[in-house]
Amino acid sequence: MEKKDLPIFVRMGLRAKMKFFEQVKDRVGWMYVLFVGVGYFTDEAEAHERIDEIRDSYSKMLRIHGIKINPVLDAEEYAILYAQMFTMKNLQGLM
Repeated sequence: MEKKDLPIFVRMGLRAKMKFFEQVKDRVGWMYVLFVGVGYFTDEAEAHERIDEIRDSYSKMLRIHGIKINPVLDAEEYAILYAQMFTMKNLQGLM
C-alpha cells in the first residue's frame, strides 16, 4: 500500500475489500451489511440472554425472506469489516 501510516486493521480491511471487489467484478448483484444496535445492559448475564434473543429472531426473519446471513461476533473481524465498509472509495493505487 502506498499509505504506510494506516493502522493495520484499516490496511487489512482495505485489502479484503479490494479482494472482494476482484471476486465479484464479473457478477451481477448487490451486497449490503446491516449493523443492529441492541442497547446497553449493566447485567452481563441479562445482556448475553437479550443479545442472543435479538440475534436469533433477526436471523430467523432474514432466513425466512431468503437472505443469507453471517453474524460477526469477533471484535477483530468486526473491526476489519467496518474498515472495509467505511468508505466505498476507489481502491486503485492504495493496494
